[in-house]
Amino acid sequence: MKGGDHTSCCNQKKDMTRETYDRSKIESGVFRSCHKRPVPVEDITACVEDIENAIFNKGVKEISSSQIGEDSYGDLKALDQVAYSEVCICIQRI
Repeated sequence: MKGGDHTSCCNQKKDMTRETYDRSKIESGVFRSCHKRPVPVEDITACVEDIENAIFNKGVKEISSSQIGEDSYGDLKALDQVAYSEVCICIQRI
């Protein structure tokens, strides 16, 4: 599934504002997590697609940004353990 197929879904942010779902935000987050890691771009793209499919298979019109993050952890861990660990460390700092 590509991001353009899901423009009707909304993302609810922590401040309770809503914005249209944007696949590029998930992509940039996964790419940042894998920065300086030996992860092929094809694997990152597949990971983003898995995350996106999990979001849209829920069948909801609106999903919180924190739920998107939580749904992403397992896929990121499977993609690269070090990248996953670094994300967990960053989240604990917040």
